[in-house]
Amino acid sequence: MSRGTYSYRTKEGREKLNFAKKLKKKQDEKKYQQNQNKQRNNESEVSSKKTKSKKGEPSKAQKMAKARIAAKKAGTYKAPKSVKQLAKDRLKIKKKKK
Repeated sequence: MSRGTYSYRTKEGREKLNFAKKLKKKQDEKKYQQNQNKQRNNESEVSSKKTKSKKGEPSKAQKMAKARIAAKKAGTYKAPKSVKQLAKDRLKIKKKKK
């Protein structure tokens, strides 16, 4: 005489339980993929917005980058001075004034 059903111990019971778990995993994976696709779409929209201004023109940074690349190709590009170099130049100017 059994006290309760032990269907989970039988082969059929285990298969039923596993089927439910597998189904839940598939549903979770599907939701995960949908969320990933949404994020990718949002990222691509955001990145395209950053390169354009409100008027639909390239942003200021994009324009400056194009000018810098063109100057490098032409050979007229001068790299900006570093903070140390700017400080040294200021000190030279101060010493000349004295």
